[in-house]
Amino acid sequence: YRTTSMSFNKYQKCLTQSLLTWMALSFHMLVIYWFYFSGRGLQQISMVNTDDSQLSIDFSSTAARAVNSVSTATSFDRPPFPSLVIVGPPKCGTTTLTMSIGDMNDFIANPIYHSENHFWNGWDGAPKCYPDWSHARWLQLFEQWRSSSNNNSSFSFVHTMHAAITGMGAQCHVQTYLSTIERSCKEYNLTKCNSGRYYFVEAAQSYHRNPFVTIPYGLYLKETKLLQSIRDPINMIWSFTWHFCKTFFPAQQFATARERTDAMETFIIDRFTKNYPDGYADDFTELSSFCTKIRHNRSDRELRREMMITLLKIKFIRKVAEPKLRQDGFVWIANYLSGVLFYLHILDEIHGTTQWDQYKVIQFEWFYENHANTGQGLAQIRDWVVQPEKYPHAVAGDFDLEQYTSPQMKDEKKLKKNMHMSNGTYSPQFRNKLMPLFSDCNHALQDIILLERPHLLIGGWNDWGY
Repeated sequence: YRTTSMSFNKYQKCLTQSLLTWMALSFHMLVIYWFYFSGRGLQQISMVNTDDSQLSIDFSSTAARAVNSVSTATSFDRPPFPSLVIVGPPKCGTTTLTMSIGDMNDFIANPIYHSENHFWNGWDGAPKCYPDWSHARWLQLFEQWRSSSNNNSSFSFVHTMHAAITGMGAQCHVQTYLSTIERSCKEYNLTKCNSGRYYFVEAAQSYHRNPFVTIPYGLYLKETKLLQSIRDPINMIWSFTWHFCKTFFPAQQFATARERTDAMETFIIDRFTKNYPDGYADDFTELSSFCTKIRHNRSDRELRREMMITLLKIKFIRKVAEPKLRQDGFVWIANYLSGVLFYLHILDEIHGTTQWDQYKVIQFEWFYENHANTGQGLAQIRDWVVQPEKYPHAVAGDFDLEQYTSPQMKDEKKLKKNMHMSNGTYSPQFRNKLMPLFSDCNHALQDIILLERPHLLIGGWNDWGY
């Protein structure tokens, strides 16, 4: 309003009304903000001090209420989205397994990125939901973690890392993650997503590079199941190289297919056994050395913690375990043990027991060996995810492969094709050279799964011959 065209009283009245209107709008915005963030459980648990000098946080009653509110907000009349996440490194069978499970009538696979969401991992424009700390800050974390064995220590690895992740902003919050799945359903017009009877499953190969990805699932999505696909490391490395690195070996440069295969074998072996400028061989050897110690001292929790700390050092301080996917990613994908230890440690701390039911493993070779194994594995996965005692509408019990799967899964030849490496076969000499690199790690992993925590295994376990 122009003061020259009205009396002072009118101007004062107009100003008062404007201020009241502004205050009312501000109040409504605050109400909406409070309702959205508290009602939907998007709680931020921040660190007391975000500089490099401190890592201590207060994660007591406030955090507990936040966890409870999120759990309540995401508990529907059936498990929250996603119901099942298939985890594991690239080429271990996560996508194939996701598609197989998605063929069941009650399940639906995420179509994004061939069923992979790429959230929390920093790929394809996704946020990097892990801390970019200084060396000093990481070293302080390691010392606090080591000292946490003292009964008087209040340090919590899970709560410290959770504070760091959520402190990075809303892009790393669980509600943002769930919104990507909702967007996927809308983009692909997947009306099944919200029908109330379908179970959403997605692969998460790239989460293998984020040791902390288990934390939001364990804290907020307690009914979401995590299934790790485990494949023979040498077969996985060969498949990985053919898929991501074959452009280094154009077929026209080789007189025969065998020469091309020999060149690829040499390339792989050199990356494991020779010191390139990035120092992969030394770092891989240092990490793998813990496998021998853990294999012979399976009950030593400090050894397990040191292996996890070593992986964090290599990854976040030396920054050599952030591989170029199409050049040297295979060096880091095959050490399952360190990744499994992170899953176990995080979920043990969150649940306060080792008898939780949120994470399991399945061996790729066993699952796709024959129809009987596939049917048995799918039946166990379905009963584990559906939880018939909590959701009576679900049908549990014996699994009928003919009734619940698509024609593709009923074809024995197509089923067996999942077991094959479609781009040739490596030589026996190649396998013999690599087997010693993974023998102790594989045995330590099998001991944990088969002897220490047999309830983690879905189906059976085929001997890899290490």
